[in-house]
Amino acid sequence: MKRTLLMGLLTLFTAAPLLAHAEPVAPAGESREEMRIDRLAGKLGLDAAGEAKLEQTFQKFRSQMAPIRQDLRSTRESLRAELSSAQPDESKVSALTTRLQGDRQQMLAVAQQRSAELKSELTPSQYAKLVLSARHFGRRGMHKQHESSEQ
Repeated sequence: MKRTLLMGLLTLFTAAPLLAHAEPVAPAGESREEMRIDRLAGKLGLDAAGEAKLEQTFQKFRSQMAPIRQDLRSTRESLRAELSSAQPDESKVSALTTRLQGDRQQMLAVAQQRSAELKSELTPSQYAKLVLSARHFGRRGMHKQHESSEQ
């Protein structure tokens, strides 16, 4: 009995911190993206019009990045497949690598355009909070590339 109770308490105390950091579940009818924009607008102190503009800007650039992201994915798959073959075709590997680098450069350019537009829409303090939020830039790798490109 004591052992079961002890194990239960140990499990509870171990899991509690993990649950505290879990992403909140979106209410019915609200997407994860809408929740993210709502939280971000709250952090930045935006009114309804400012939040709508923020959402519009993110959507504009998300739609520009979507085909590039899809091409990145398919190019990576093709490159992995080619490299896993018994005799990889070096010219094909070279072409795929070049394509991958081009896609990455395009993603970075779109991210920089998005940042410039957001910077013009927000106050310096709001933009600074946005930059520090890291989620704004998607993956941390893009965030680090973005920061180094602005210096």
